[in-house]
Amino acid sequence: KNFIEKYLNNRKKEDDGGKVSEKIIEEVNHKFADLIHENEDMIESSSKKEEAELFLEFKEKMISLARYSKKEYNLYLVKNYKYIVKILEDIKRDKEREERSKNLLLSNPKQAVLQKLDSIKHISEYTFIDVKTHKAKIDCLYISKKGIFLFYVIGYEGTVTGEIDKEHWVNKRSEEFVLTNPLYENRRDVEIIGDITSEKLFVYPLVVCTMMEQISIAGNDNKVIKIDDLEKVLESYPEVISSDDLVLLYNSVVNSLNE
Repeated sequence: KNFIEKYLNNRKKEDDGGKVSEKIIEEVNHKFADLIHENEDMIESSSKKEEAELFLEFKEKMISLARYSKKEYNLYLVKNYKYIVKILEDIKRDKEREERSKNLLLSNPKQAVLQKLDSIKHISEYTFIDVKTHKAKIDCLYISKKGIFLFYVIGYEGTVTGEIDKEHWVNKRSEEFVLTNPLYENRRDVEIIGDITSEKLFVYPLVVCTMMEQISIAGNDNKVIKIDDLEKVLESYPEVISSDDLVLLYNSVVNSLNE
């Protein structure tokens, strides 16, 4: 952008009777070509498809003009460079957000699940992280109109296989590891939370995998899910708890944490 501004300043000098620096024009062209080349992978893999397609259209137009008319090329660049740079900036910001999200999934998977829950929950609903009460240990607790959800978070990469009611699963990454089934390990938590809240019917334990590429758990029935499917899975549950009862459930959990 700075090089193009320099080019425009030189064009103004030409309009005022000064001489345009051909060196600056060449410099601008090379810099813009480098800009396209350096960001091509980022653009093509961007989730902002419309912006990426527009940028690639600009790129093809620039290549075409460069072959046939240097003057038209320069005019087109001058006319569109601000828009082109804005598209690049939008795509770059989107990529940076994706990278921050991925880093959070890797470094703090429980916080990533909590952040996901906070982005989809209603204002009257409640989330907790690292709940430890009455011998229950829950990574994330979500009190909603659809029920009370106990989330156990797995932050490993690779694949996971096993059976929903077995004590151990297999996690394959670069090597094969035995993974304790969180639903089996914490199977009493449903009863404990039910006792604390006096809500016996609508307490649901789920395992959320933040980085797992493939989940193959026999008898799963959406009890072991990827973080990207969390919103869709929660939407499948019917609303069963009133706004007034939500407050009572929240207070009962808070009181148990303070005991």
